[in-house]
Order: sequence, then structure tokens, then C-alpha cells
Amino acid sequence: MNTQPIVLRQGVPIWREDITRRSHALALLLKAQPPGPVIPLFRRVGDLMVGLMAAQQVGRAVILPNDEAVSAVRLVMADNPGALVLCAPNETVYHEFAPLIVDIDSFDISEAAPEIDWRDDAAVILYTSGTTGRPVAHCHGRDFIQAAMAAWRDAIVPDAHPTTLVATVPGQHMFGLESAVLLPLGCPWVTVLEERPFYPTDIVRVLESVPNRRVLITTPLHLRALLEQKIALPEIYRIVTATAPLAPELAIAAEAACGAQVIEVFGSTETGMIATRKTARATSYTVRSDTIVTLNDAGTGALVNAPHFKWPVSLQDRLQLTPEGFQVLGRGQDMVKVAGKRASMSGLSAILSALPGVKDGVFTMGKEESPGSPARPVAVVVAPTLSAHDIQQALRQEIPSAFVPRRIIFTDQIPRTSLGKVQSQALMALIEKRSTMRFSVPADHPALPGHFPGNPIVPGVVTLDHVLDVINAQMPCTVLSVRFHSPLKGGDVCDVNVVQGPHQITATCLVGARKILTAKLVLEQP
Repeated sequence: MNTQPIVLRQGVPIWREDITRRSHALALLLKAQPPGPVIPLFRRVGDLMVGLMAAQQVGRAVILPNDEAVSAVRLVMADNPGALVLCAPNETVYHEFAPLIVDIDSFDISEAAPEIDWRDDAAVILYTSGTTGRPVAHCHGRDFIQAAMAAWRDAIVPDAHPTTLVATVPGQHMFGLESAVLLPLGCPWVTVLEERPFYPTDIVRVLESVPNRRVLITTPLHLRALLEQKIALPEIYRIVTATAPLAPELAIAAEAACGAQVIEVFGSTETGMIATRKTARATSYTVRSDTIVTLNDAGTGALVNAPHFKWPVSLQDRLQLTPEGFQVLGRGQDMVKVAGKRASMSGLSAILSALPGVKDGVFTMGKEESPGSPARPVAVVVAPTLSAHDIQQALRQEIPSAFVPRRIIFTDQIPRTSLGKVQSQALMALIEKRSTMRFSVPADHPALPGHFPGNPIVPGVVTLDHVLDVINAQMPCTVLSVRFHSPLKGGDVCDVNVVQGPHQITATCLVGARKILTAKLVLEQP
């Protein structure tokens, strides 16, 4: 028996032999079920290992949704109507899929069981995140899985020193599957902690519970939140991040806080991990030894090839080759052109998020406000101590003026998946919701007494000032003309609707359906 458990569950070690025996027990259950792929919706990483290995034994494909949410499972089931859902007894949220309820802890594991041989006829199918469209399925076989185990071992824990992984990411996503499932399965000196902490205090508590060398598997979003809490961190051997670009400043701060070496992983659902970099001190990624990255003849697209691929894979990211490997210029489909200049939305989002006072931020392209009016960038931010002017001024020091957003939408939380990926549809819904701006002039405003005594109304100049305040927070402008239609009472809630043209905007102030004023405003040049 190995002296290092594969999983640590609430302080109780689970050994590799336990996982193997439980997978044989689950394989017997699967044999009695109708044929078809399985969707193991186990939240515990040890159970997910069991489900993956059991499917291998009976030659069934394993399908992993891109998220644990029921909506993600519905999409997968729509694509695979004959699939068998597996879940633990307490996972009642998945009952609409008529799952096979599996109590893995109840399996008899007293008898010895042979090691699992990975099969090429029992593929693992993962779905892309869907941040730029409908999630797409990608299939990976035995060669891919075995190569991933070796590559992650060589990149993260090559020295055979007992190490425990603390992961904040689910095992169903490619990053989580490779780091929290395949790495410990392929590396006998690695243990993965089953608890998956989310909040900074929980991450620190779980790290402190680890008795040996610690590796934190997380996302830039989690890491940023962890450092912003300014909680004393225990010593960490390595921090491994993926799913979004990692700012060098964040990597440097993380290394200073806990002595860790920060490793950023570059990969995709289509390819798995293909390269890594030490972001605090390197701008280029180093490609793993069994993989080749090339550019097409036009130099506009990248191809990845490796012995474990059936054919070369085209990347959605734009790369620039370097002597060390490559640099990432941005995702091809998020490159936009404004006023003759090009930029990557993900690159702009990284700059926005790194601004002092911005807790989270994302760029996206707004809609055409009117025919002939070009779409312009919109920034959505979590920045409670900043104004729109503050953010615009800071961005002018970092990016071309054409990309400085006229609209900045403040929110308490940007809609993201558990991996930190932006949910594009929810983000656009948020932007649409905020397209109507709102204000109210309090009934005790000092301008009201004496203005129509006995039946005070808000002076027109005060109403206009409030309209300009809410508009200027998103689109700095000056007044061209204004027309007042009806009086405004103190305490009335006013909605401001804006229609943007090429050079000016029309703002209409309403209380319910009643029109208060219409103003023509000229947009200030950024």
C-alpha cells in the first residue's frame, strides 16, 4: 500500500487501492444499465475518480459538463439523450435527469482489485465554457489522458516529494480534471484535498490544515480575492492558475505573500495544458516537451500538434512565437477594431481589473445605439470606491483613447461561472438592464422650498443637473439643448433613457410614462 493517500476527506485518508476497488464495484452496477455514455455529477473529487475509472472498465464514454449547474447538465443531456447520469444520494438538484443514485461510501471494498487499464474506446468528453457562444464538446482518449498525467507531473511536482493539492476549481472542467483528478491519479506522491474552498478565509483554513507541502490550484479571480483580504497565508510550494490571464503584478504579490512559485497554465478544452510560464518573471510560455506549436503561413493563427492528438488543433488565441515558446496576443474572436485600432477584449479586461480600486472588471462591445453609429466598448466593473471619471482617467494612461469606454456600468458582482469565466448572456442582460439610468431628487432638497410654495416642484435646472450626473457617470457630455415637458415633484423616481447617435445623444427623463424633459447632449471626445 502507498504511504501517500490519493484523497484526503475531512482528515480521513482514501488510498489508491480504495479508489480502484470502488471503481470495480461501480463498474458492476454500470454493466446492468442500458448501454451509452455516463455523466458523473459527483462533487467529491474521489467519487469523480471512481466514476471515471468505472466507465473505463465497461467501455463507456464519460461526459463532463462545463459547470455543475443544472442548466449546463440540461445542455449536455440535450446533446446526449441516452446518457446515464450518476450522482450521490444527497444531490437532489439533479433528480430531473432520472439519475442512477450511487452511494460510493457503501461499496464493499474488502476484496483486492486489479489496477485499471485506460482504454481508447472509453473516451472522456468535455464541453467548452461557452463564454463566446454555445458550449462545444471535445473528445479525448487514452493517449491524451496518459500524456496529461505525465505532463502535469513534470510541470508541477517532478521531485517525488509528498505533496497535497488544494483546489478551488471543479473536476469537470479541463483545468480541474487535469490538475485535481488526473495529476493525483498519475502521481503516487500527490494527495488531493477533497474539500473545495471558495471564500478567502476558507482557502486559508484549508491550506493550514495540510500537513505537508502545499500546492494551490486556483483561478486569477480567486487569487486576487485571497490577496485583497490581507489574511496571513501559510507557506505554499506552488500556486497554479488558469482559465483567465494572470496579471504579472498579481503573481508577484502572491509569491511575496506566501513564498510560492506561481505557475500559469495555458491550454484549452480542445488541447488540455500545452504550456506553462512563471508569470512573476517571464512573459513567454514554455511549451511542454511532447507538444509543438506553429503558426500558419499568414502568421494569423496557431496550430498545436502532439502524439496524443489525432490531428493538429487550431487555437482560438493569437500567438507570437519566441525563443522560449510563445506569447499570447489575445483571442482571435475577441479582437475588435475601433477607430482603426485593434485590441483584445480579454487584454483590455485584464488591464481594467488590475487598476487600483477595481475589484473585478470586464470589457465588452456595446450595441449600435442608432443606424450608422459604431458600437463602442463598454466596461462593467466592481469598484465601490471609484467614479466613472476615475476609471476613465486611469484607463487613458494604459490603453489607446479609442478604447476608453464612454459607458461604465457599476455592479456588485460580475456574472461568472465557478471557474471565473464570464457568463456572456448574463453580462449582456446586466448591461441591458442598466441601459435605463435612474435618479430621485429628495423632497427636502434645498431648492424646493419657496419654489411654487404650497405645491413645490423641482426647479428645471436641478432636474437637468441630476440627469447630467447619471449620464456623465457613463458618457461624459455637454448640453446642446433642453426642453421641459412637465413638472417634477420631490421624491419622484425618474428614469433616463438614452439614444446614442454618431456625435450626440438624446436623453429623455420620465416618471412612469410621463415625460419630464428631453435633452440633446454632445459627447465629449475621449
